[in-house]
Amino acid sequence: MKFTNNVKLFISKSILVFINLLFVYKYLGRYIGSPITVTLFLVVFYIVLLFFTNKIIIPGKISYWFNWGLIFLFIGLAIFAFQQIPPTSLNVDRWSVITSFWGSFLNHEYPYKAESHMGNVPGPMPFYFILALPFYFIGELGYLTIAGFLLFIYIIEKLKIPGNQKFFLTAFLICSAFFQWDLVCRSNIFFNAILILGCLIWFNTIEKQKFNRKLIMNAIISGFVLSTRTVLIIPYILTYLYTLKEKKITLLHMIFFGIILILAFLITFIPFILNHFQDFLETNPFIVQSSSLIPLPYTIGFIVLTIFVSFLCKSEIDTYFLSGLILFISIFVYFIYYIALYGFHKAYLESMADISYFIFCVPFILIHILIIEKKNNRIISIQDQV
Repeated sequence: MKFTNNVKLFISKSILVFINLLFVYKYLGRYIGSPITVTLFLVVFYIVLLFFTNKIIIPGKISYWFNWGLIFLFIGLAIFAFQQIPPTSLNVDRWSVITSFWGSFLNHEYPYKAESHMGNVPGPMPFYFILALPFYFIGELGYLTIAGFLLFIYIIEKLKIPGNQKFFLTAFLICSAFFQWDLVCRSNIFFNAILILGCLIWFNTIEKQKFNRKLIMNAIISGFVLSTRTVLIIPYILTYLYTLKEKKITLLHMIFFGIILILAFLITFIPFILNHFQDFLETNPFIVQSSSLIPLPYTIGFIVLTIFVSFLCKSEIDTYFLSGLILFISIFVYFIYYIALYGFHKAYLESMADISYFIFCVPFILIHILIIEKKNNRIISIQDQV
């Protein structure tokens, strides 16, 4: 893509500020009469964290303790929030969709016809519910978001991101209104997206000239993880086509990989459609997701856009940036579509359009920012030595 790294950074950071703006203004407006002043103050705070802290150098040991102190503080506050804010007090039913799904399945009923406490049927794919099952038994689905956060921390540790960058971007994530909403509402969208990102980062590290065991394992797990939300196929398409274009994998190996991935994806449906095949034809996540978002032609258009953009990728880092960008654009179009249908107030403030879907793009954008700033700081350091 013909953008400089600085332009990509600016776009990425602006997207994160915009998403925060949507959440802050909408939810502050429910508690204070005029949220504009507080919203602007918080937007400035987010801009400072994202745009003006990347050159601050924190000594190694101090940044280490700052990072882990921040992580443990977040986990402690999250657990406290779960105890103080019961999910039944919120106007969000993703937790209820999971509990009704498993309640129905354990009663030998078809789970995709189960209704939440708000009357909604399940939309996510089967593996989404399988991942949530341990937390369903524990009785707190919010721990899924904590698991997603810890996976994010693990990924940036493996990428050897400098301590000061980790600290400020982790602080930004924890302070972000969209992340706090995702946590408190037990929404788990960040968790879904970080799983996909983790699979793709793992895929990028595997030697692909031979069809080895690691590649098979990645295909199986990627198929399972895709069985959460269909919109997350966008980063898969982009990354796999880029890898094929750069001849990092042969066409034959990519076909084998794709077959294994699709089989793993399909296997996740088997436990839930046994003895309920007719019910599955009438009500399934493909129907629910296509009817609750935007019309099918729009979805096909985004897939075509993804295929086209994959040929403009110049590096693996580009795949993270463009995955985040296309996910953002697709949800933004969905948002505008609902505004056109119902008007701004009803679509945005009365939640006819679900702004939480914007969180899908966040992990990809965060990783892109971390990798680019790591490269930029290394270049500056080398120049200083010269």
